[in-house]
Amino acid sequence: MFIDEIKIYARAGHGGKGCIAFQREKYRPKGGPSGGNGGRGGDVILEADHDLNNLIGQYYQPRLIAQDGKACLGKGMDGPAGKDLIVKVPCGTLVWRVAGVAVPEASDDEENEQEPKSGLVASSTKRPKFKTALAGKAMEYDLSEEDGQSSDATSKAKGDLVVDLTEHGQRFVLCKAGRGGLGNRNFATATRQAPRFAQPGEAGDEGEFLFELHHRPGWFYRLPQRG
Repeated sequence: MFIDEIKIYARAGHGGKGCIAFQREKYRPKGGPSGGNGGRGGDVILEADHDLNNLIGQYYQPRLIAQDGKACLGKGMDGPAGKDLIVKVPCGTLVWRVAGVAVPEASDDEENEQEPKSGLVASSTKRPKFKTALAGKAMEYDLSEEDGQSSDATSKAKGDLVVDLTEHGQRFVLCKAGRGGLGNRNFATATRQAPRFAQPGEAGDEGEFLFELHHRPGWFYRLPQRG
């Protein structure tokens, strides 16, 4: 099975929350705050690989979720960071950020003013396939002017272009991880020696993306044959 276009969901790891703790030892009854910091989450990283020829890996794993950072402990111990998720894609992969498009509601007056369009319309470019004529009415379309606008309309429908991975080993951080929260030891001052609060971890970046394999001249993908 050859997959050259697929829509995926990616989310970076969230940061771990900070800890509220106080040092308790036998000969140090008032040791002070000792809450550690939360661990940083993992990034979602794309890596171009010339050994791959299609997006079959993302077909079976359409949700790319990196590991979250762990929460911290007392005695000044920081939480471990989450592992980065490295996703290998073939060279020539275009990554588009899919954005939700709000469709405005048509009023009653606009619906009455609209006239039914006739003729066959292409599904991809939304333009008529050929000239058509009705009884007492003829319509003619200049397709030469729409050739330049068809590529722009297609790119706008896909979303914003994020990156074009062309070289082998090229990496790109698709979703950036969230930072870990600070423990209460970071907020101790001369006037506030026992802070009883800490920071929560920051959320990682997330979003929906469209992976498209761009077939360039000179590139040939050979599929196995039966028989």
